[in-house]
Amino acid sequence: MAEGTHAEMHAEHKEWASETAMWRDDITLWQEEYQTALTDLARLEAALREHARAVHQHWDAIQDHRRRLAAHEHVVAEFESGTPVDDLKLLAHAKAHEAERTYHAQQRRTHEQMKRDHYAVIAKWYLLVKDIIRPSQPPAT
Repeated sequence: MAEGTHAEMHAEHKEWASETAMWRDDITLWQEEYQTALTDLARLEAALREHARAVHQHWDAIQDHRRRLAAHEHVVAEFESGTPVDDLKLLAHAKAHEAERTYHAQQRRTHEQMKRDHYAVIAKWYLLVKDIIRPSQPPAT
């Protein structure tokens, strides 16, 4: 024989069989982990879509707040210009001003929390994408 005895070859074959069995076990585990990751990916997509929906709702709330602020500012400008303004209308706008103050403070807190959450999620997202999608991989079509 070229190199080694039959016994040495047999021992080497047993070592290879043991090693390939270990590889098979590794791959079985990896397949399970990838399946779990793919399930998590669907959950992640749902969470990202929910976050995007919340951002859209926040946008709508800010736009509505801006419209109410402009309307309130119009009434204040009328009053300051000397245009007669109904006392009940002024009282209603004074109460509305207090409500808008409270609403604005809540929107400020909401916005700051959303900003922190957004930057945390996006920073982790970019790291994950960078680690998983190597630059040499062309984008999927």
